[in-house]
Amino acid sequence: MVRKGQHGRKPDRAALKKKEIIYGLNPVKESIRAGKRKIFSIYLLKRRSDFFHNIIEEAERKNIRIIFSDEREIEKMASSSTHQGIAAEISPYPYLSIDDFLKEVSDKEDSFVLFLDGITDPMNFGSIIRSALLFGVDYIVTEERNCAPVTATVCKASAGAVEHMKIVVVTNLVKLAERLKDIGFWIYGADAEASHSIREMDFPKKKVIVLGSEGKGIRRLLKTVCDDLFFIPTTRVIDSLNVSAAASVILSHLYSFKK
Repeated sequence: MVRKGQHGRKPDRAALKKKEIIYGLNPVKESIRAGKRKIFSIYLLKRRSDFFHNIIEEAERKNIRIIFSDEREIEKMASSSTHQGIAAEISPYPYLSIDDFLKEVSDKEDSFVLFLDGITDPMNFGSIIRSALLFGVDYIVTEERNCAPVTATVCKASAGAVEHMKIVVVTNLVKLAERLKDIGFWIYGADAEASHSIREMDFPKKKVIVLGSEGKGIRRLLKTVCDDLFFIPTTRVIDSLNVSAAASVILSHLYSFKK
C-alpha cells in the first residue's frame, strides 16, 4: 500500500541490518513477480512516481508498503548511482538446500545443472545467472568460499533473473559432482585446452556443465571428476572469452539442440 505523507522518510538503519537492499527497476519488479522473498518496503523517487505506476499497482495488490523518498536517500540505501530511482528492503536470498536439491534432481529424468567454480566477480555472476535462466538451466551450484554470494549487485547484473533461479551453495563441488554421477549425471567441463569442440559433444538429459574462472579455469580436482572436457571454437585472435560471454555461448548451444 502507498503510505501518504511519507515523502523523504528515512529507513530505520537498525532494522536494515536484518534485511537486504536491492535496487533497480528489474530487480525490484522481478522480486515482486517471483514472490520468493518477503518485501518489507519499496522506496521510490517521488518525481518518477508515474514511471513506476505498474510497480505501485502490484505492490498495493500484494500489500507491500511504498515509501516516496529523495534521490540522495535512495542512492545511500543502494550504495550505487544506478538505482533508477527505486530500491527495496527485502529478506535474504533463499538458497536451495543441498538436501532439497538432491531430492529434486533424483526424481527427474531431465536436469540441467550449472557448476560455477571460482566466479568471484558479482557482475559476471549476475550475467551468467541471466543467461542460465534464459537458456533453460534448472539449477546453479556454487562453492561457499569460492564464488560470489547473491548480493544487490548480482541481482542488478542479472536484471532480476536471480529471483527466478534455484541456486545451491555447497562446501565442496568435487564431492557433489561424485554424488551426482552416482545418480546418473554426466559432468562436462569447459576448458580452452580440451581436445573436443562443444560441436562434437553429445550431451545427455541429466548433465552438469562446469565453468571455471577466467584466470585459472576449472580447478584440477574438479576437472578430474569431469567425464569429458570441451572447448568453444573461436578465431583465437584473442586469448579467451569473458566467462559470462562463454556461458552465454555454451548455454545457447545446448538450448538450441534441446529444442
